[in-house]
Amino acid sequence: MGNDESSRVTQKQGAAMGSGESIWVFVGESKGVGGVFKTVEKASEWIAHHALSGLLTEYPVDSGAYDWAVARGMFRPTKDDHRSSQFIGSFVSAKMRHHHFEHGRLLA
Repeated sequence: MGNDESSRVTQKQGAAMGSGESIWVFVGESKGVGGVFKTVEKASEWIAHHALSGLLTEYPVDSGAYDWAVARGMFRPTKDDHRSSQFIGSFVSAKMRHHHFEHGRLLA
């Protein structure tokens, strides 16, 4: 990955996890988890090395994405199904820090 891309991927896109520990999860085009990383830099290097396409998202450790978003006021359950196990278990927020990649390159 070029120097310009490296600096772009470390810039804030979405809400940071805060003081808690976080990990970066890469989900490829097949929608399966392809990798889990401690740093966005390591993840980006791996994605570039394998020329992968998909989404790299920062997740809190020891907390679900749903609970994290609700606790920070980034999501407010307004319907009964927003409290269902199916909804909570598959919850993803666009407000979490994330980066889109195509063929190993960070998309602007």
